[in-house]
Formats: sequence, C-alpha cells, structure tokens
Amino acid sequence: MALLEDGLRYMSSLADPRVQGWPLVDNPITVISVVAVYVSFVTTVGPHWMRDRKPYSLKPLIMAYNLGNVLASAYFAFQFFRYTYFGGGYSWACQTVDYSDSPNALALTRLAWWYLMLKIGDLLDTVFFVLTKKQSHVTVLHVAHHAMVVMTVWMVLKYACGGQNILTAAVNSCVHVIMYSYYFLSLMGPSVQKYLWWKRYITQIQLIQFV
Repeated sequence: MALLEDGLRYMSSLADPRVQGWPLVDNPITVISVVAVYVSFVTTVGPHWMRDRKPYSLKPLIMAYNLGNVLASAYFAFQFFRYTYFGGGYSWACQTVDYSDSPNALALTRLAWWYLMLKIGDLLDTVFFVLTKKQSHVTVLHVAHHAMVVMTVWMVLKYACGGQNILTAAVNSCVHVIMYSYYFLSLMGPSVQKYLWWKRYITQIQLIQFV
C-alpha cells in the first residue's frame, strides 16, 4: 500500500498544475474505475443480465445520442482548431505543449476536460449494443479502443495538454462528425439509407486518422 501511495504521489508531481483538483483528473483511480465498470458491464454483467430478456427498443434514444455526438464533435473540432492551428499560432510541423496560464492555453485546457467527458460518453456506444442484444458488435477491438481512448485523453489532459496532441483530438472530432452523421441517418429508414453510399469510405477514414 505504501508503495502504491508513493507511486501515486510521484505521478501527481509530474502532472500539469493547472488541472489539479479537477473532477476525474486529480486521481487516476477514478477514471480507471470508470473504465473498469464499463468493461465489466459490456463484457460480463450486461450480457448476463440481458440473457433472458428481449432487446430494448432504443431507436429514438440512440438517434438523439448520435445527433448529439455530431453536434458536440463539430463544436470540439471547431474550437480545437480555433485555439491552435487557425488562431492560436500553432505550428503544423512540431508544436510543444504550452504550460502557461495564458488565456489561450487555459481555454484549451478547459476544452480538453470537456472532451474527456465526451469520450466517456462515447462508452454508451457499447452499452447500447448490449441493451439491444447486438453482442456480436462488442468485439475485443471495439471495447479496447473505447477504453484506451478514455485513458489516453485522461493522460494527455493530466500531463501534456496542448501541443501536437491537440491535432489528434481535432482530427478525431472531424471523423466523429462523419461517423455519427452516418449512424443517425441510417436509423431514419430505407428512404434515407439509399443515399448513404459513402458508408464504404467510413472505415477508410477511420484508418487514415490512426495513421
């Protein structure tokens, strides 16, 4: 226990002082617990609970969720680029982290905290799969991706909020606008689905962002 406490104190000493005391950021145990509960529910607890139940009809809720994610992702993409590459003087080639208390740096840090909240909210993707009994969609890759995104965003916010890290979040937000737009439109029925020929490019776009 003493070794764990020493380790936590050391990690805390490396953290960005601007986020000290922030909810879900100050202590790694909190965000780890969120991810652990998520993984446990979507892989074990949820499927067991749904085993003898009919799938829930969540179409209106999922449509609202998808539309909300489109709007939120568009907002984050705009703001990330606004505070960095198109207004913040960021270099596209190599940009170091600005740990100062300048208005721009602080605004970007606050924005990153809300981005973490959005990524935690993205965990609902998998929860909806479980509740609608689409367990085949809950692959190891899917669960690991969502869990790692939350932990990665947390670590960036905690230790290195800014710099070239923001480009990843900005691009991811743009990709999510496309993804969740498709998810939203595909639930509107055959009359709309026939126009979603661009579905084939979504996977390619996702792979490009990882590169």
